[in-house]
Amino acid sequence: MRVMQAVRAGKIASPESLPPFVASTARNVIHEFRRKGSREGPLGELDFVAPAKDFVVDDSRRRVMERVLERLKPRERELLRLYYYEDLSKEEISARLGIDPERVRLIKSRALKSFREFYDRLVKTATR
Repeated sequence: MRVMQAVRAGKIASPESLPPFVASTARNVIHEFRRKGSREGPLGELDFVAPAKDFVVDDSRRRVMERVLERLKPRERELLRLYYYEDLSKEEISARLGIDPERVRLIKSRALKSFREFYDRLVKTATR
């Protein structure tokens, strides 16, 4: 469906770009299907007990991460929250933020890149 909609909307630039587009669309649909299935699984089978060291973030790193999040654009912050904390699908996120579903991946990737860059800069200045 998605491929046909893209073709009809003229989003495919050339015949050569169709096979990679079909492959990436199929990969994305499979990932979405897996994510959705994992959210709907029975809770009894999940292991909620994990070593405490896996969840511990020392205060200095937590403060750095909070400062980094403050530097992100509000839409990027909200998108990351919806994606990682609420585990929403691309379509659900696009509906909540009022953006095209195809832009969700782009905004997420830019937000993560900015997060990494801000984090690295703050960590470097903190260790000097």
